[in-house]
Amino acid sequence: GADDAANLTTGVLDAARVPDLDAAKITTGTIAAARLPAVSDSYTGQIETAADKTYTVDPGVVAARTISSFYARSGAGTCTATLKNDTATVGVVSVTTSSTTATISNTSVSADDPITLVISSNSSATDVVFSVEFTQ
Repeated sequence: GADDAANLTTGVLDAARVPDLDAAKITTGTIAAARLPAVSDSYTGQIETAADKTYTVDPGVVAARTISSFYARSGAGTCTATLKNDTATVGVVSVTTSSTTATISNTSVSADDPITLVISSNSSATDVVFSVEFTQ
């Protein structure tokens, strides 16, 4: 019999044996998420004049993700920045001009859940910058 692709029904064929293999050659089927590499990315932003209120970072994440880091600092003044995963607290930073990265928990964010930043105890905080790193 022939050994073309139409006759292969079982076994594993390593990529080196498939000429010009690329994503464009996959026209049907589903690739399991576990076979895809993790994607690392981040949200970053700046609040010029901070107010005691909730700021929306993402109104509903498009895919589940894990928050890996939360950092905030100010250009001047102080405040408290609380990162929330839906209603759960991820981390809290006492924001100053020399802030550090927060200790985090509740890091798993489900698809469609919001990520918010709650500013409180504001004392003339300006130019508050933040970074929320994640993988998915």
